Amino acid sequence: MQPNNLEFTHSRNQETDSLHAIDELRDKTLLTIPTVKLRPPNPPSSPESRYASQKIGFVKPLAKIQYSLAVEKGPAIDTATIKFPHQKSYIKAYSEPDSESLIAEIEDLDETIIAVVDKSDQKLHLFESGIKKYTWVVSTARNGKVTPTGTWNAQWLSKHHKSSIYNNAPMPHSIFYNGNFAIHGTDQVGRLGTPASSGCIRLHPENAEVLFAMVEQVDKSDFAVRVIE
Repeated sequence: MQPNNLEFTHSRNQETDSLHAIDELRDKTLLTIPTVKLRPPNPPSSPESRYASQKIGFVKPLAKIQYSLAVEKGPAIDTATIKFPHQKSYIKAYSEPDSESLIAEIEDLDETIIAVVDKSDQKLHLFESGIKKYTWVVSTARNGKVTPTGTWNAQWLSKHHKSSIYNNAPMPHSIFYNGNFAIHGTDQVGRLGTPASSGCIRLHPENAEVLFAMVEQVDKSDFAVRVIE
């Protein structure tokens, strides 16, 4: 049996009204999300960050200054040119005599082996046939004693000599040239280069042995020692 038109129309109207009611209710019941104004957090405590506006930005620290090695090291200083007033110098500067001045010291000598002893710089310059072969440090007379200046030939040689004056002090490879004055080796090598002897000319034992052997190869009269101030 078919429904009549009135009932159908009424049913359709009710359905439409219900839909409108649902739509209206839905519109009214939609959730509203509250908006909250965000505040920026406290400024960061890190020394490497900076706060700007409402955004946090991280700023790299300043690059370290790079110094060149020349700046760090500083200018070179020639210590030889520095002078300190009111200070006494206890170190004597010794200068090597030039060859010409040394040659001038032996021009008048004819001996094959010549030893020039310079008391001012405490060195012995040894020549063979006019050519300088060695320069050695020596010790001449200390304060209160004397190493005489002058020129002499060798008088006598004593390989294992001991002093008859100074308690049998060892004087190896002694070359006596003027009475009790001799060129000889010493066991006080730490004092070489400074006046320390009782008047003799002290050498390192190895150097004294070399000189002794050279003099042995020639006649004593063919060796000369010249002591200069």
